[in-house]
Amino acid sequence: MKQLIILFFLLVSIQGFSQNSKYSPRNVYTVYINADAELLGRDEPMTLRELSSNLTEFIVNSEERENLSISPDSAVISLVRKGTSYDDYKNLCAMIQNVYVEIWWSFAVLEFGKPLDSLTKEELKVVFNAYPKLVMENNPTSFGTISFPSIPPPLPSGN
Repeated sequence: MKQLIILFFLLVSIQGFSQNSKYSPRNVYTVYINADAELLGRDEPMTLRELSSNLTEFIVNSEERENLSISPDSAVISLVRKGTSYDDYKNLCAMIQNVYVEIWWSFAVLEFGKPLDSLTKEELKVVFNAYPKLVMENNPTSFGTISFPSIPPPLPSGN
């Protein structure tokens, strides 16, 4: 997991965080869950059901809204948990998995005219490439907003 986060920050430092970049903050939906199983989705309190609906809307973005992901293959869900019980964390992860399964199922029916469990391996690849499940986990030392580390300025060149 640490390698994935390091790769993410490396790509961000190379590509930058422009609004239209695949790695822009627009494409990251941060979910906070605390020890009391209280949820924040993009800093808004919500229930598990509301979060499920919001994540689906964020990933698919069928209306091409500017506050949602640019495209499904750019949508990243960032989980931040502090003092969360294993059961609450497991329930949150199961809900996220269910969101993706529902999206994959709908896409399979629209694209191939058959349910997800009837697709060939090649058809499944198409579905999973169209809607990749991109989830990262952060365990902060304090509950709150996560700051991206600053990139140090380049060293002056010697003349």
